Amino acid sequence: MWVLSPFIYRKVCYLLMQSVYEPDGAKGGDAMVISKYRGGRFVNQDTTGTMEDICYFKRFGVNR
Repeated sequence: MWVLSPFIYRKVCYLLMQSVYEPDGAKGGDAMVISKYRGGRFVNQDTTGTMEDICYFKRFGVNR
């Protein structure tokens, strides 16, 4: 499961996706993905839109 956070930067729409599972209460979970909106629809069950993955973040071996 993911938390979806849309945002606009320099007139371009992006979507930040973060895991809802946060190990040991850490902020931000284990992984994040930023995708760029390329067009189309994402309304109800109409998911004909397209996204382009821009970057991935993965937390490795962080001491808590």
